[in-house]
Amino acid sequence: MKKIAAFITAFLLFIATISFMTLSDRQEVAMNNPKIGLWVNEYKDKSMTAVSQNLGDDMALLLGSSEFHYGKKTKYHPSRVFAKSDKEFMIIGASYTQSLFHAILVGAVSPELKRKEAILLVSPSWFKEKGIEPGAFAMRFSETEYLAFLRNSEISDDVKKEVAALVEERLSSFLEMQDKVKLYNKVYAYSTATPAERIVVSAQGMWAEKSDYLAFKNVLGLTSFKKYQKWVRPKHKHGQTPLGATKRWEGVKISAEREAALRAGDNPFYMSQKLYKLKVEPRLENKKNSSLKDTYAKSPEYEDLKLFLKVCKETGVKPKIIMLPQNGYWYDYTGFPVKSRTVARDKVSKIARDNNVQFIDLYDESYEKYFFKDTVHPSAKGWIKIDEAINKSY
Repeated sequence: MKKIAAFITAFLLFIATISFMTLSDRQEVAMNNPKIGLWVNEYKDKSMTAVSQNLGDDMALLLGSSEFHYGKKTKYHPSRVFAKSDKEFMIIGASYTQSLFHAILVGAVSPELKRKEAILLVSPSWFKEKGIEPGAFAMRFSETEYLAFLRNSEISDDVKKEVAALVEERLSSFLEMQDKVKLYNKVYAYSTATPAERIVVSAQGMWAEKSDYLAFKNVLGLTSFKKYQKWVRPKHKHGQTPLGATKRWEGVKISAEREAALRAGDNPFYMSQKLYKLKVEPRLENKKNSSLKDTYAKSPEYEDLKLFLKVCKETGVKPKIIMLPQNGYWYDYTGFPVKSRTVARDKVSKIARDNNVQFIDLYDESYEKYFFKDTVHPSAKGWIKIDEAINKSY
């Protein structure tokens, strides 16, 4: 009797969802709009609709984390630099979007990704001993991208099960979503779902996708996107990239360094004087030698990175890794041992080498004056060096 009741409930939920879907016509969201690709927005990052419908024929994935939200209004940020070039990117990244998030994203969008390339900016700070906190993972988790990942027939059952187990574990602080994910996993990863559960998952999936579409449609009305659209200039013809020539890069590097140095003032960490006064100076005393026991030697993030590369391999996406630096002057002040920091670069380099993945190492820039806006994020000078690495990777 209970099984019959569950089946009826699931069926009614399915009918209600179909009715909701029918009431509002499905529309595409700015189909193949390269401006969305370069627009830095955390809502876009979590929207399967936004990402999948705006992947141009020659667009590569440019993946990272919080660095994309620093300096995005300056002319040195990749969203501005590459808006004036013949290179197309879908920028995805905010705080806590790390290897597992990007593994799911690649698996979700690979069927629509015609240029099978993903450039991953890896930050040393990802490799904390305990890994990403469950609350932080839950904040960035995308239900629609996860569903698309599970439905991708290119991905093996073994990899789906590996990802499924990690996602369930890391959603421990978001029980409502964890319950949904467990049901999705029963259908798509473990194949243990009952007919009633399959109906529920079908309805939940359609509801999630429609909600995703409506939410992102509203986001497109935000002032920040309208301003960005006005700023973006028409694409240059192929081969006429303004920053393609070495001389042009060198000129921009000089202006970026001047700007970064001017903003840095006289603080001992060669960072933005404004951010130093606002965020760093008030906690200087507490931070002195506060990281003597910290290390990047052991972290679950290394296995997550390997999993990201597995997903890339199975979906035919060619990954490239750019290793970012961190403010060496600041980390010396906190007492974080140098060897315990550089081990992140060494281990990521080995993972890349073992998987025959291109690895661009910017970690030696850690003691480059004026490279950082704060303790870890790039300044104008930092961004233009990262831009050059991105340009070479495309």
